[in-house]
Amino acid sequence: MKQILLSILIIAASWQVSQAQAVTKSAFSENIALLDKYIGNGDMANANASFDEIKGQMRKVLHDNKINVANATTESAKNEYLNKIKTEGDLFNVIWKKRNDLPANRASLHEKLNEFALTLQ
Repeated sequence: MKQILLSILIIAASWQVSQAQAVTKSAFSENIALLDKYIGNGDMANANASFDEIKGQMRKVLHDNKINVANATTESAKNEYLNKIKTEGDLFNVIWKKRNDLPANRASLHEKLNEFALTLQ
């Protein structure tokens, strides 16, 4: 029982650390390449894990932009972040719908993930 609790605490702590770091375009692009490699090799276990990592990164980006909207000091800056959230949110929804059949959606998934990467700084 103690080992289970310790494992949960370690996982939670590592999740919080990873959530605190900003998502970079290069890190996101590396995960896209990794996902594509796993799908190409037919390694669906790792492909699904990689997709989950990418999903977490996209959610982090959306969350960070919501905070940016709240902290915006001008209406122009606020509108810029709102437009970015709309674009990224639309891409997230399209990407999310492709998760059920990664091999069949490989090309279009890769395209949409790269579009999302272009929104990153």
